[in-house]
Amino acid sequence: MKQRYFMSADVLDPERSWPERVFLASAAADPMGPIVRAVLGANPKNGAALGIEATIRKDGIVVAPLRDHSGVKLTDEHPLGDIMEMRDEFRRLADHCKLSDEDRLALFDMFKKWCGKDLRVVAQGSSF
Repeated sequence: MKQRYFMSADVLDPERSWPERVFLASAAADPMGPIVRAVLGANPKNGAALGIEATIRKDGIVVAPLRDHSGVKLTDEHPLGDIMEMRDEFRRLADHCKLSDEDRLALFDMFKKWCGKDLRVVAQGSSF
């Protein structure tokens, strides 16, 4: 899932908030752009977007509701990728933006909250 992220002075500007920096860096990345928007709660009101909460299935695949460009809900469980790969991609994004340790923790806290249900916990007593 390795992504190419946008690089600009704004992405690296420590005066800007970390959500703004990761949003700017990932805006054009696919699939991380829509994922980051959903995690940050910055989905557009209309058009294509992922749901405000995702689920980690028993097999470790993250799924989320998906709506298309016309705003029609396509599915409740659009597969986005393996949770460990997504975690690693969020690390690469944090590295790219040169986030502080505190900001990284905040980013990952939002990511965990967005993942909502972790069905692996029920299946095997684990968590990421």
